[in-house]
Amino acid sequence: MVTGEVALLRELEVRFAGCKFINKSIASILKTKTPKQISGKRRLLANTPMEVKTISEPTTGIDSHDSEAESVQENSDDQAQCQRASRRTPASILKHRDVDDQFTQAEELLSTRNDLDTLALGIGRVESITNLPMNSRKRQDKHKRPQKDRAKKDKRTGSNTGVKQRWAARKALFRATQQLYKSNRCQLAREIMGAPTSSACPLSKEELET
Repeated sequence: MVTGEVALLRELEVRFAGCKFINKSIASILKTKTPKQISGKRRLLANTPMEVKTISEPTTGIDSHDSEAESVQENSDDQAQCQRASRRTPASILKHRDVDDQFTQAEELLSTRNDLDTLALGIGRVESITNLPMNSRKRQDKHKRPQKDRAKKDKRTGSNTGVKQRWAARKALFRATQQLYKSNRCQLAREIMGAPTSSACPLSKEELET
């Protein structure tokens, strides 16, 4: 390797330090070297002191195997990134601006009524636009609890069961009192004063005579 190339390679190593695909980044600047060759030369430079200006370029089977494995790993990472990007922005989902452009093109195609092929293309363009979903989220309904789960929840004994029962009893008593106030206020007065509900005397005739 020429001294200038060694210096440039060391400089690029410093510049792209910490980069995930450092070999590809260096190869994009050094047009004469592939990422595989860059990987091998960087490995040689790492085992060579800085004072040595010229070195031979032997490549062992282990180095070539490691560089091939690194190249395959980089390619697989690139493919994975492309797949993730395609999942994030699917081609079937159109933006509003793209739909406007599609409609403009469809109008231009439909305006040529004499050409049946162009007219068919315009109709197909309109159908494809109307069938594709827009880039907007649907409003999702809240998940409703099934009736079975609700029944189970109602059967559970909670800490406020006694409070609910007392409140129900008070509510029933209030409704009964309100009904008596509207229909029979005398009966309501007797219940409030603790008088017997019957108008007959509670004492027998014999007890009265004695």
